[in-house]
Amino acid sequence: MTTNYSILIVDDEDDYREMFSLILREKGYHAYKAASVKEAKEIIKKNKIDVVITDLIMKNETGIELLHWVKNYNMEIGIIMVTAYGTVETAVQAIQDGAYNYFIKVMTPVLCY
Repeated sequence: MTTNYSILIVDDEDDYREMFSLILREKGYHAYKAASVKEAKEIIKKNKIDVVITDLIMKNETGIELLHWVKNYNMEIGIIMVTAYGTVETAVQAIQDGAYNYFIKVMTPVLCY
């Protein structure tokens, strides 16, 4: 199955980025990868991205920062927040700020695949 949807994975952990990308590509999606908010912004500016799956906490930056930038840049792009450090407060904040969904990372990348 091939789709026309492009999904950007933003995570500073290489293993999670690779795992999400592999799964999405096997399902027929076009997957882009970014290790930082800065890199994600450049990819979004240069490509048609339908959905961003972003980690909440990264080195010196947050997925919430990216969420705000994306919503100002293009309201059509869906945002899904993932984190290993989830709280009710961060989930509520992400959804109120425009995230489509919020998931907790509960496994190591190897176990997810």
